[in-house]
Amino acid sequence: MKRYLGLGLLLILIVNVFIISGALYNRSAEPLYTLELSEREFNKAYSYAVDSENSGKTIELRRANYRRTNSFFGGVLSAEQLAGFGLSIDSLDQKRGETEYYSVKNISVFVAVEFAGDSYERNLEEARVKILEIQEKPDSFSKYELKSAKENYDDLLNSSSRLYYIDAHQSDEHLAKKYSNNTNIFLLKGRLGLSYNKKKMAYIINYVDKNVEGMLLTNTQGKILPADTLEYDSSTKFRATMHVGKRYETWISDIKLVNQ
Repeated sequence: MKRYLGLGLLLILIVNVFIISGALYNRSAEPLYTLELSEREFNKAYSYAVDSENSGKTIELRRANYRRTNSFFGGVLSAEQLAGFGLSIDSLDQKRGETEYYSVKNISVFVAVEFAGDSYERNLEEARVKILEIQEKPDSFSKYELKSAKENYDDLLNSSSRLYYIDAHQSDEHLAKKYSNNTNIFLLKGRLGLSYNKKKMAYIINYVDKNVEGMLLTNTQGKILPADTLEYDSSTKFRATMHVGKRYETWISDIKLVNQ
């Protein structure tokens, strides 16, 4: 029994060393990207084990909920896009069965994320135009539809995340070159799930997991944020400096509350 206990502890130690060394390597040079984000771009903090350095709180990136039918995520994938993941319709077809949809094992990718760029501005403009459309033809819409349109616009303007996942590829160099002239776009490492149907049409079935499933806050950072921070009805406003390192993983270096 002692032998197995010792092996278990050794395995835990090895895993922890691997994780720590990976984090150190990620931060071993100047960050690839540095962004100033607000509470709009983060999900609720979760509690984990607390120690002398860590607060036990983590925060996660929150992507925009908006999906365009012709966007990269959510629509039918072209052969070229599949090739970017090292896949083809023929390779997917080998796994066909009798059901309507078939899932494919998640694959490692890099994702291009746009912050407060064209995707956000386009979304905001469409919401504004929708209000004008309803106001110009009041007989064709209900009061509820107008109220809903105004709330949607207000939410986009003041509350919703401005992070949009716009592209993904197995090569970070491919994405870096493709978006080299766009300062609103940065890259993250993650995983991607795919699905395809009997008509051999491939779809994204889940969004890229940032592979930063919790940016652990230090004790100092954790104490800055009140307990209700990032709750749905929280009124706490803050700014956070986030960096993306050599492994395309993230960490928080600074958090400040915003006076309201």
